[in-house]
Amino acid sequence: MLAQQTLTINNPNDIIITRMQVREAARRAGMDLGDQARISLATSSLMEGLSLGNGSSSTSIAIENLNEEKNVGLRVVCTFPDPGEQKPVKISVGNISWMVDDIAVHYLGNEQVEVVLTKWVVRR
Repeated sequence: MLAQQTLTINNPNDIIITRMQVREAARRAGMDLGDQARISLATSSLMEGLSLGNGSSSTSIAIENLNEEKNVGLRVVCTFPDPGEQKPVKISVGNISWMVDDIAVHYLGNEQVEVVLTKWVVRR
């Protein structure tokens, strides 16, 4: 990991700003326009699909540049309060899985859920 940027999501405007920040990070990582669009759309679609950013809960987004040996890419980690049932998370993750190279869901012990989206520019 080279750099990390963390954003807090409180309202729909924050989702728009996050989408732009993810797209810019993808551009800087060397992704083509299609991959920039996919990772940024996956991020905002996840938040919108889970109704995050409505001001009632704390959501954070970490944008991480990846440079692991010869693999270069971008990771977006969305952490939000556990909705209490897994179905909405599974549906939202299923809807965006085609836009990223890897997606992982972690149910954390502090009643939080973490969804990790990874998109590679170069993978060897």
